[in-house]
Amino acid sequence: MGALTIADLVPGDAEPRIKDLMLAERLGMGDTHDIRRLIERNAVELRGHGALISGTGPKIRGRGRPGKHFLLNEAQALTICALARTPAAAKMRAELIRVFMAYRRGEMVPADEVSGQFGAKLFPPGLSENQIAEAQARIAILGRVEELQSLGIRVSRAVRAAASEAGISEATVWDWRARLLKQQQVEPVVALAPRWGGGGKRAEIDREVWLIFQRNQMAAEQPVAARSYRQAQAAAQALGVAIPHCKTFQRRFQAEALRALRAEIARTERGGE
Repeated sequence: MGALTIADLVPGDAEPRIKDLMLAERLGMGDTHDIRRLIERNAVELRGHGALISGTGPKIRGRGRPGKHFLLNEAQALTICALARTPAAAKMRAELIRVFMAYRRGEMVPADEVSGQFGAKLFPPGLSENQIAEAQARIAILGRVEELQSLGIRVSRAVRAAASEAGISEATVWDWRARLLKQQQVEPVVALAPRWGGGGKRAEIDREVWLIFQRNQMAAEQPVAARSYRQAQAAAQALGVAIPHCKTFQRRFQAEALRALRAEIARTERGGE
């Protein structure tokens, strides 16, 4: 087996990901499907590094439920390497760091040449990067509902718990589930992508520029939006992308902070689960 390459990565929600079974094979796991059990046992820790993207594969003849597979981002893949403790784990960590760094430098496979294990392209035409990222976040929340159901929890209670963890309303989660049911022949990313248009069109912010603004705001002892915005402007100019007014950045930052606060309050009320 050759070294890991950029072609082995799958473009995802504004960051590349690696297929679970590919990682298991390169880690030298005797049964590559053991990696899925390892992922599920450590799902809480992995979600601390970003959305845990999962999908259900085709049903295998002679077996019951179809198997679940995962696409891991860099931090999640490195965490699994550490947890797997196989002889090849150290080498695999080094390969992951090298390949993900190369990807970020722009040496990436075009999105239209890559299909993920979900059986559909992860970057559908006609959607912006922000719409795709939001859709992937919604898929992750619905995945949490499925995860709770698999433990024997009733769907109503599973929706309530997933909504509480995400800091959103139950009605919103039910609406997303209904959308998927109505559009079963449509790729989930397309079905769940927010529709920003008309008079209420949302101003787009390049994801890389947004992360720069966010880091500056969170790093400052006394956050000053104007200073963080200037850093974002410089990055946008270097990337050749347009960005909206500073107030748009401020509103989005405040909304995300409020969402995180709601989720933290919900966790505290549940006894710090």
